[in-house]
Amino acid sequence: MIILSLDTSTHTGWCVGAVGETPEFGTADFSGKNGIGEAMAKARFFLTEMVSTRRPGLICFEAPYVPVPRAPRLIKAGTEV
Repeated sequence: MIILSLDTSTHTGWCVGAVGETPEFGTADFSGKNGIGEAMAKARFFLTEMVSTRRPGLICFEAPYVPVPRAPRLIKAGTEV
C-alpha cells in the first residue's frame, strides 16, 4: 500500500511511498500574493497531481489548528499567569 502523509501549512511537508520501502519527501509552497484563493488553488493542484500519479491507498495529515474565539481574560497587574 502506498501512503501519502501531509504536514499542512503554507509550506506543506509531504512524504509518499510504499510500506517497507524508502519514501519520497519534500515540501510544496502554497503561498502567493493573491490571498487564500491562490493558496487553495495551488493546494488543490498539488493534491490532484499527487493522487493521480502516486495513487495512494491512504492519505493522512496532521490535525489542523483551528483557533477558537474566547472571551478576553483580565489579569491583575503583578499576577503570574
